[in-house]
Amino acid sequence: MVRIVLSKYGDSPPSDPTQDRKIPTNKTPLYPTKEVIEILKKSLPKTMTRKSVGDLQRLGFDDNDLKMLIMETLHNGTYIDSEWCEINAESPWFACDSYHFKRKEYNEFAYKDLDANYFIKFCINKAGSLICTFSCHLS
Repeated sequence: MVRIVLSKYGDSPPSDPTQDRKIPTNKTPLYPTKEVIEILKKSLPKTMTRKSVGDLQRLGFDDNDLKMLIMETLHNGTYIDSEWCEINAESPWFACDSYHFKRKEYNEFAYKDLDANYFIKFCINKAGSLICTFSCHLS
């Protein structure tokens, strides 16, 4: 079965979902920071998986919170790698960049600021008009 790619980066995805999903990038994100930020200035990110929606709900984040977190991550986070993602075994492929971001957040149970370490994975859609997120959770 041939599966299409719906991300802006469109090189060859794995032909078999059990293959390695990592995309060689020479430690450089697929999507330039400036381009991602310009898209986020015009639109809210789209959460693509049920698991990611649940993670955002547990964090108490709405789409605008996610947008702000992605923007902050691009400025102050660390690029990890890029990999092919899918919504399910039948869905199209999406080439995503993943990041780690750490910031201080007030913890109401500890009554002090603690480090919050986020893992975020997203791509730009094929049309270049939307940021699609596949992961946003504490790591």
